[in-house]
Amino acid sequence: MSDQLLFETRGPVAYITLNRPEKLNVLDVSLLKELDGLILQMYERADLRVLVLTGAGERAFSAGADIEAFSAQDRDTVRDLWVPLGHRVLDGLQRIPQISIAALNGSAFGGGLELALACDLRVAVSEKQFALPELGLGTTPGWGGTSRIVDAVGPSRSKYLVLTGSRITSERAMEWGLIHEVHSKDEFDKALDTLIEKLLSSSNVALKLAKKILNAGGVGIQSEVLESLSASVTATTKDLKEGIQAFKDKRKPKFEGK
Repeated sequence: MSDQLLFETRGPVAYITLNRPEKLNVLDVSLLKELDGLILQMYERADLRVLVLTGAGERAFSAGADIEAFSAQDRDTVRDLWVPLGHRVLDGLQRIPQISIAALNGSAFGGGLELALACDLRVAVSEKQFALPELGLGTTPGWGGTSRIVDAVGPSRSKYLVLTGSRITSERAMEWGLIHEVHSKDEFDKALDTLIEKLLSSSNVALKLAKKILNAGGVGIQSEVLESLSASVTATTKDLKEGIQAFKDKRKPKFEGK
């Protein structure tokens, strides 16, 4: 395993840290494959009861997909690799027997927010920002975001977040149900420990069963199929190229609908 992911255990609690702070912990195929391997290990670790997923640094939990890596994909690799791999990793994370917590020490956008949504619980530092900005680049969410965001905040608010790409604060995100707890930077670590202790004080058998029951109506194959088709279609559009270039140039894109 490279140093782009950190893994440690403290008693019955595992910690995975996205460790690319210089790039705001963005996600690419290489990192997803490593994360996939760690998640698979969790299924074999009966000694672990809680998984905490966080990002290095204070600016971002994860800014989402690596734009450079995504822009190098074509229609076929988006449909056959990029989207299915992301789904496999996030679906695996959602289904691990441990209770997973996204410790949102920083903002989360796009694929980073989709990763957080695959966790059972989400705790954030106050005044951070969250968004699904893919349409502003000329593409669509591709790693289960179109399903999990609806589960979290309902269809109406999901349409607002996906269709406008608007950013919302930690406080608004908690008000909407996207985030479960929000704490100041100084209180965050203590609050996270308190939540972990609360989970560990419960029956592990009951927790696992409750999670399985709650997940019974979760994201399925239909979401992957639809997002694969959608994302692969946008991979060859002029609008996507313009959206990515505008992102690099730090300007507003000029989409032509082509």
